[in-house]
Amino acid sequence: DVIKESTGAAGWDHFVAGTTIASPDASSTYTVEPRVTLTAPAYASAAGTSLATAVQTLEYASAVQTYLAVSSTGGTGNGATFNVIKKGTNYIVTVAVGGTEYTRLDVLTIVGTNLDGATTANDITLTVTSINSVTGAVTAFDQLGVAQGGNFVALVSGSTTAYTSIGGAWTSRTLSASRDWISTASGQDLTAIEAGSLVAGTAYKITSLGDTLFNAVGAENNFVGVTFIATGPTSGTGTAVAVNSVTVAVATGSNTTTRSVDGGVTWTAGGNLPASTTWQDIAYGQGVWIAVATSATTTAYSTDGGSTWTAGGALPASTTWTSIAYGAGKFVAVASGGVQAASSTDNGVTWVTRTLPSSTAWSSVAFGNNRFVAVSSTSGTAAAYSLDGATWTASTITSSAYSSIAYGQGMFLAVGATTTASSSPDGVVWTSRTISSADATYAAFGNPNSTGKFITASTTATTSNEITLGATARIRASVANGKIFSVRILEPGSSYASAPTLTFVDPNNVFSAPLTVRIGDGVLANPSFINRGSQYETASAEILRGNGYADIFQTGSFVAVRRLESRPVPGANVVFGNLPDTTFKLVNVITFRGELDGSYTGFLQISPQISISDSPEHLDTASLRLRYSQVRLTGHDFLDIGTGSFSETNYPGSPTQDPLPANETVDNNGGRVFFTSTDQDGNFRVGDLFAIEQSTGIATLNADAFNISGLQELNLGNVTLGGGLATITEFSTDPFFTADSDNIVPTQRAIKAFIASQIGGGGASLNVNSVTAGSIFISSNVITTVTGIPIKMDANFEFRGGVTGYPLAFNFFLN
Repeated sequence: DVIKESTGAAGWDHFVAGTTIASPDASSTYTVEPRVTLTAPAYASAAGTSLATAVQTLEYASAVQTYLAVSSTGGTGNGATFNVIKKGTNYIVTVAVGGTEYTRLDVLTIVGTNLDGATTANDITLTVTSINSVTGAVTAFDQLGVAQGGNFVALVSGSTTAYTSIGGAWTSRTLSASRDWISTASGQDLTAIEAGSLVAGTAYKITSLGDTLFNAVGAENNFVGVTFIATGPTSGTGTAVAVNSVTVAVATGSNTTTRSVDGGVTWTAGGNLPASTTWQDIAYGQGVWIAVATSATTTAYSTDGGSTWTAGGALPASTTWTSIAYGAGKFVAVASGGVQAASSTDNGVTWVTRTLPSSTAWSSVAFGNNRFVAVSSTSGTAAAYSLDGATWTASTITSSAYSSIAYGQGMFLAVGATTTASSSPDGVVWTSRTISSADATYAAFGNPNSTGKFITASTTATTSNEITLGATARIRASVANGKIFSVRILEPGSSYASAPTLTFVDPNNVFSAPLTVRIGDGVLANPSFINRGSQYETASAEILRGNGYADIFQTGSFVAVRRLESRPVPGANVVFGNLPDTTFKLVNVITFRGELDGSYTGFLQISPQISISDSPEHLDTASLRLRYSQVRLTGHDFLDIGTGSFSETNYPGSPTQDPLPANETVDNNGGRVFFTSTDQDGNFRVGDLFAIEQSTGIATLNADAFNISGLQELNLGNVTLGGGLATITEFSTDPFFTADSDNIVPTQRAIKAFIASQIGGGGASLNVNSVTAGSIFISSNVITTVTGIPIKMDANFEFRGGVTGYPLAFNFFLN
């Protein structure tokens, strides 16, 4: 049976949930594979710490802070200090003073309390990889550590009170003014700053070099994209953006704003909005904050973190706007009491009216998983989703009244004034949830210590909830020759406290596939594209320096290593820490990166190949040794060596068993025997690399032990095909044959796809010079027969383009 992965019911699911499934036709390709199921992560809701008063808005605010010349402990040396940028839960660490007398692989610690965090949860552990050979100063290192990099922020209406929390207790903060604060939004001020306006102690990211040398004012390298702490202003035409996180709040019935640049801890007055009206919600996207009002068409936008505001385009009139969100390159607003929504792709300058699937009190909209999802505060089952912010589709949610929806870690969570909540990975299929405390007016997602959680707060009560909710991992099996040979992780899931149970469902199962389920902390999930741009062949993203690594079994002939002290030399012995009794040979160094001894990284080609069971773990050791014991035999005749013991060889008679070439030489502990030889049958060999069977002329090459990474073309004296000469340079999977080359061979699937697209049902038109079907011949603008016999037409014909010649005369005659 075909089972929907989303619900377990019979039927088909689209890979992109919510997308209409096109009817299959003769050109469709089907792959039958076992169904793979994984258990979902555990859901949990606990009553959070109560606030002192009810609040009007809830937001998660990331924080950016800089720390100069922070001391460290540990190691054999002394005096090393470091500059640290804390951006969210990531640390960016650079050497301030290298100190003296340190030893490579010393372990240093920067305690979390020096970085506004906790010891040991937010400590930074530095492993020294390179030192100055003369002074012993630290020059390079690897780092581990998670920052306490953000707060949940709640504001009180009609008050100067705000609250922050990383989960657990709430701390009271003071706002810049007492207003009816209604909504907050956090993001980065992307205003370009000229080199001459850099401020000492502030973190920046280089956006254009011009003629500025940023490495003269704190940057490690003078490249676009480098993040650094400025030591002050400099000269030139280069620009940078401040690495910051700004939280902006608006109030209803006022034009006042307030802003925070440290995660809601301290607040200052922002710029005035262009009007004093019923401001309702604010959203951030790509350097722009946009505010909308309830009963007016007024909008406003800011491009400098709320310092100044400009009147935006008018929303459609005669409706009550309730919520706004940003994603996929556009802002989307929804309204209550009708079917009206609106979207803007020019940062609020102009708005386009959109239509929601039903008339209800649409209360909140959020973006995630590459879609917008809206919910209603009218008790019922109405929800809606949109893949583009323009066209909306209805979905059915658990019956309740929902006032807020939030997205995080692959899941939407909708909450309201009851203990009933709902979650969904896509806004299409919803699951009912029970939360600990009712009156959950607002929900927000955050990960203050790299542990994601949803928090709720209320406009009518002091209660809050802390909710653990994660996405279920999605996996597909790859099958060849009737066997599962690998799995593809389409969605890695989130919030797994323990490894889930994985099950292959296959009615034709003969042997169970061996498997091990592993989970990791901070797994990189599928991205939600804030803006896909246009005309790109690939997407790009910013990756901060942190603790991450690719948790992939390194198998086969290639292994990635780091912390190399020097460039490895091909031919060296390689021994991994998990396989101390197995020696591999280094065939080639595929890539080699780095500038300092001890901090190089490389991609090694080794022989023999590593199996999955022998794959080294992350941070396993690897020893490379160029010198080894060796024996050389040149022109040696093995005769019957390898036939066994003295008695088995039956010397001086004929051996009682055939010789085994593998027993002709024995290597142990990395020692090697190099030889060229012949044996009793005249077969010639060069070690284990090359052999010629002289009786047949068959030559054998051990490809694993050869460096063929640079081979771009294989030309075996030209391959003769049908009397012609062809040099094959590529095996192509392109189903469109776009290269039109005599040097490329298409694969079987590429040929099948090409033919299906040309003549399959629903495929493209067949474009050829002529076609012969039976005895009917079609060429140019002539239809005839190859034998001259009449063409029989049994169907009625409707001529819409007119007729000429004999049929026209017959028509006049019949009339």
